[in-house]
Amino acid sequence: GTVTSSGTIDNGISIEAGSFLGSGTINGPVTLGGNASATVTGTVNATGTSTVDSGATLALNGWFNNTSARLNVNGTLTGTGVVTDPDGYNLGVDGRLSINNGAVLSPGNSIGILAVWGRFDLNQGAKLVVEVDLNNPARNDMVGVDDFGNILGIIVMTNIGAVPFAVGQSFLVVSNNFGYANEPLNPNIDFRFEPASPGLGMVWDGSDLATNGIVRIAAIISTPTNLTSVASSNQMTLSWPESYQGWVLQQQQYENLTNVTLAATNWTAVANSQFTNQVTVTITNNAAGFYRLAHPAY
Repeated sequence: GTVTSSGTIDNGISIEAGSFLGSGTINGPVTLGGNASATVTGTVNATGTSTVDSGATLALNGWFNNTSARLNVNGTLTGTGVVTDPDGYNLGVDGRLSINNGAVLSPGNSIGILAVWGRFDLNQGAKLVVEVDLNNPARNDMVGVDDFGNILGIIVMTNIGAVPFAVGQSFLVVSNNFGYANEPLNPNIDFRFEPASPGLGMVWDGSDLATNGIVRIAAIISTPTNLTSVASSNQMTLSWPESYQGWVLQQQQYENLTNVTLAATNWTAVANSQFTNQVTVTITNNAAGFYRLAHPAY
């Protein structure tokens, strides 16, 4: 069922299942169990850690004031609200928004902005879903932050509009709330994109994400490069420059040398090689094994 509150709730709330609609004030921590959802258009004054469990959803379209501890999201957080740290992050862990392994942050209600007046952590295995519609004046979802902490998760770029992704496009996905340059609080920067490519012949460029919050689309390099191979026992690691991510590692393996050919139809792609710049293969007893790096257009 659904519980609705427009008044004041003291000592926080804990919801294990069902839906909660809150347009009033909640004083205390908020805990949402795995079968619960809550829509907050009022104000939460959270003393103590608040948690959105895996499977739960918090739609925040109001204010979430973390007065003494963080908001841990293990489920889904959406909306156009504000997560605040009244201490201004002076005490380190106070007020931060932590999107944890397996969790999803999807700013806005469709295209929109969710603001974090404090520290924002996108932790390992977490997803930041950015919807893009180039016909919308806002262009894409955005997170407004005071301090960008961990950048360890997955940036999911989702085109919901009619205009396709193209080389040269750029998207401001993380913006400082007060116009200052984004300055990560620590060196924990290890993110990736989904989908792995915006399209044929294109790659995501996240080199400016930590400093100015921008994701760009660049063209895949067209000039050839070299493969490097390192063998150990029955394994061989093939690698190529990281800037060539998007190129495809192709292979031919035969029982005898007479079947080897340069014909394009005889080369097969190594699965998922376009998403990386390193592949480890098993050395077999085949008489001939050949590898090459191919531009995705070929």
